[in-house]
Amino acid sequence: MRFRGFRIGIVRDAGDFIAKEIGPCLKDLFVGLNSLDLVDNFNSFEANLELANGEELTIKNRLKHIPSKKIITRQTGNGLIVDGAIGWNSETLSLKNHGPDRVTITVIFMR
Repeated sequence: MRFRGFRIGIVRDAGDFIAKEIGPCLKDLFVGLNSLDLVDNFNSFEANLELANGEELTIKNRLKHIPSKKIITRQTGNGLIVDGAIGWNSETLSLKNHGPDRVTITVIFMR
């Protein structure tokens, strides 16, 4: 994304300066911020996983720190996904399906 620069010079009319210089920059900023999604806006990563009933799955931690939270943004199947007994560390993250069925999930891990 590219933002406009300000012209440097003597400002004689603050209203004119805001209308001509600040307004277009704010518009660019709003357009850019509105096009961000959850993963772009936070230090995070998204994973698509499939877990059988009772399965504990360990995946690679793609962050430089241990995540503090997860958000399941999509789920297909009747499952209850919780943090695994193995736990989370700087290398791996584990999740367990306590539900009765196989599930496919999209999950976002974030700081």
